Amino acid sequence: MWLVPSFEDTRKAVLRDSPASYRLLLRGARLADSRVADIVVADGMITSVSSDPTGDRSRAEVVDLSGYLLLPSLVEPHAHLSLPSADWMKGRRMDRGSWAAARSGPAVTDVAARIWAGAARYLMNGTTAIRVHVDVGQKAGMRAVEALLDARSSLAGIFDIQIVAAISAPVTGLAGATNRALLRHALAAGADLVGAGPGLVNETGRTVESLAVVAADAGSGLDVHVDETAGSVLSALPRLIAITRADFGHPVTVSHVAGLGTKVNQRRRATRSLADAGIGVVILPRSGPVRSGPGARTPALRRAR
Repeated sequence: MWLVPSFEDTRKAVLRDSPASYRLLLRGARLADSRVADIVVADGMITSVSSDPTGDRSRAEVVDLSGYLLLPSLVEPHAHLSLPSADWMKGRRMDRGSWAAARSGPAVTDVAARIWAGAARYLMNGTTAIRVHVDVGQKAGMRAVEALLDARSSLAGIFDIQIVAAISAPVTGLAGATNRALLRHALAAGADLVGAGPGLVNETGRTVESLAVVAADAGSGLDVHVDETAGSVLSALPRLIAITRADFGHPVTVSHVAGLGTKVNQRRRATRSLADAGIGVVILPRSGPVRSGPGARTPALRRAR
């Protein structure tokens, strides 16, 4: 069970002023290599890791970590802080229509509260860097991007938030002009990467190319959902590889990858092609509202857990 402070309590705690200069002694912590050591932190930097740390310890704030395992902070490569939580989805059989309504329906205050509550959960569990996918477009507007930008500014120095502005279909042609314009607006406002779900539309290749044009104009990378079907990955793969080989010059990632083909040889070829092209892969086999059936063209629905 998550124990998360209220939105206001979380905000006040995170924004509390800290001294301009400080020393911290983390005493008796067990490290990943099983050593027990004292760690001295000065002005936000680790200056000593030893059983007998050097430097003046008399003015350091001491935190006794005896019995605790001390690890580097965690990194979350794919999250949706502005979307309804797992508690909200529990017991619901989500199809694409109800999922889309959940993504575009909440008010600004609800979105901000979700983002702050989600950030608090990650921080409480040792995650200090996160890549967040957030919807923009004709239905979602800019409210989630603006709430994330506000949270990122407030949490600077505590929590690193990278924002992927994601648009839904339509993406290409005149029909997608408004969505592409909002995507450019999100990037100009401070979003870091371009995202979308090319596997959810019919013209996957053209969608990927349209996203790459917007990203290149803004000097941004790509992190596109390829959904949870092997066919989505394989249909987007040739265009993504072509983009990276055409001196795109920015990082490219595919997310929500649950399968790279139904056959072993097919998966090996796809994996090798992605690696050779320098395309990152974020595997989320159980994170979305749908799941593909074995070899099925249409994804099989599954209950959120």
